[in-house]
Amino acid sequence: MELLSNLNSGAKIVLKVELCGSCSTNIQLVSINKDYVKKENSNDFKYYKNEIYDFVLWSTQDFIFDNRQLRLPDEKNIKKVMSHTHIFSNDKERYAALKKLYNTLGEWAKTIDISNGIVSSDWKKVILAGEYWFVS
Repeated sequence: MELLSNLNSGAKIVLKVELCGSCSTNIQLVSINKDYVKKENSNDFKYYKNEIYDFVLWSTQDFIFDNRQLRLPDEKNIKKVMSHTHIFSNDKERYAALKKLYNTLGEWAKTIDISNGIVSSDWKKVILAGEYWFVS
């Protein structure tokens, strides 16, 4: 699947999440809607913090994932292939980080929809299909 800088399928973000070995995770940013990334000469980092999970989703510089953040690239750093591998201390830490990521993506997507006046009875905003995570 190729990175698309402006996805029209309705998905805000599509990630490919691969578990590597006993405690590493590689996440590839497959596609992202450019509405959710920082524009080149803007100070709007599209910052969202999930207070419950203490996890941040924001846009600046390069694509990074770790146990406290998913940093989406800004507009000038979107590339055809973007991935990041993070090595955790153990599988329990990796599981906790992926759970925080999943829950934060879901809450972020709901917040974005509500702020845009979109109300849905189906609040399932992150759909897992094998290694792919679709954030709608």
